[in-house]
Amino acid sequence: WWLYGLDGGYGQMQVTKKGELEIAVMKESKKNYCIQLAYDGFKLYKDNKYTIEFDGYSTYDRHFEVRVQENGGYYTNYMLENPETDDDIIVELGKKKKHYKFEFTSQVQDLAPRFVLNLGWVEGDEMVEKPDYIPDFDHGTIITIPKEFLYFDNFVMKCTYDAGNREDPLNRPMITLNQVGFLPNQKKEVVFRKASDKNLDTTFEIIDVATNSSVYNGTVEQLKKKNENSNETVGYADFTSFNTPGTYKIVGNYSGESYQFTISNSVYDNVINDTLMMLYKQRCGEVLGENATDKFAHDACHQSLATIYGTKTKIDVSGGWHDAGDYGKYVVAGAQTVADLLMTYEKYGDVYTYASYVTGTDSSIPDILEEAMWELD
Repeated sequence: WWLYGLDGGYGQMQVTKKGELEIAVMKESKKNYCIQLAYDGFKLYKDNKYTIEFDGYSTYDRHFEVRVQENGGYYTNYMLENPETDDDIIVELGKKKKHYKFEFTSQVQDLAPRFVLNLGWVEGDEMVEKPDYIPDFDHGTIITIPKEFLYFDNFVMKCTYDAGNREDPLNRPMITLNQVGFLPNQKKEVVFRKASDKNLDTTFEIIDVATNSSVYNGTVEQLKKKNENSNETVGYADFTSFNTPGTYKIVGNYSGESYQFTISNSVYDNVINDTLMMLYKQRCGEVLGENATDKFAHDACHQSLATIYGTKTKIDVSGGWHDAGDYGKYVVAGAQTVADLLMTYEKYGDVYTYASYVTGTDSSIPDILEEAMWELD
């Protein structure tokens, strides 16, 4: 759960001893989203029906808005049949605990929506313009006292009807396998996903990309149960007996083509360098990029001091790795990665070279240790 303070509003969130979510309303503005409780991490599919239920009460009678919305853009409320004309879903919240239940049919597929309770001021309610303050003479400080508290519990979101519609914005194949490739004598498996409007394949071919000829035929075994996570009917096939080196794709009558893959004794040779290059591209505080066309290139970042939240203290946070595509950095993730690198080098140090794999690195230190040192320093 996230609690946002926007447009001049802010609040505080904690979990009570009863396990309820408590929102302390500190200050409101004339926007109902000025205090926003939000939850991410679920998906909506077109024509599916959903139910949302939860309990709530407050120390004062007031109102709040309920939304399942686009997380950005126009913030479209998917709970409304006609988002451009329908009224917002504004409901009452009072001193007596109340159970809320909402049902809606999603008209779109959204793989990263947001469930939102807008807890700020609603016209007709009394606005919280500021909290109360009382002196703490023992410690020589001021204690902030919220004027209103909101409580929520027992959140449940269910899909009550699955229309079976799945759109892939990346248009990925319905045949999935190890895209890196396989060693000749390695176990080789492939999964076939059934499209909602097609049958599941019962046979498949392996096509040699160089000659466009069929070099292997096999059968597909349908799994007895659906994949519960994806709600898909899937089939499985094993082609371990095919060991001829080359570049191939797998083809099914209904599933189409897989991505190309390679069978070779050297298929994993580049994986080590690719892994270390990924960590190098996550470096903070250093100029990155071999050339101007490198999509990960950027100037040295985080060169100024950062302010510790809630204080005036400034510290140097440059160095280490960024966590992902954004510029966040997390000690736990970094420490785990360093531990993995060091244990890998301890066990398989002979496979790591001293050759510099990017401009500016130290060719006298194995690449794997240099990346570990960058995070540790």
